[in-house]
Amino acid sequence: SDNALEFADNARAFFGAGSDLQIYHNNHNFITSTNGDLLLQAPAGNWFYVKTDAGNDNSIIAKNNGAVELYHNNVKKFATSADGIAVTGAATISTNLTVTGDLTVSGTTTTINTQTLDVEDKNVVIGKVSSPSDTTADGGGWTLKGATDKTFNWVNATDAWTSSEHI
Repeated sequence: SDNALEFADNARAFFGAGSDLQIYHNNHNFITSTNGDLLLQAPAGNWFYVKTDAGNDNSIIAKNNGAVELYHNNVKKFATSADGIAVTGAATISTNLTVTGDLTVSGTTTTINTQTLDVEDKNVVIGKVSSPSDTTADGGGWTLKGATDKTFNWVNATDAWTSSEHI
């Protein structure tokens, strides 16, 4: 004996009274549970890993009493924490997204591709900065795209709102 259990391809190891658990190899490696949950458990205080590339790349890390992390090409892309989740990189939502708390969008451009934008509040604030002034408001306003732009803007030099079209 070489101190190993060895099975030929397609041979199965069965466990349980009804052969509920099977481990086998058939061009791919399988652990199959036909009755009940399949529990993969790390000892208390240890983390659970799913690795690829001969164990060199992380795919999933489940930390003891903590975060779960998902990786793509050994780069963390999704992580849970006591505060919620963190996504690194782009996220695509293919159906509706409902945000029940506040939504903060950081960046230089926010694009909303929709026919109608409904705002239930009665007041829309634009040009919000930490120390607002007429100078920081200069040039702020609305632009409606058409054959030519239709604008409604604040002009600090004239201390007035101006419109490119008749009101």
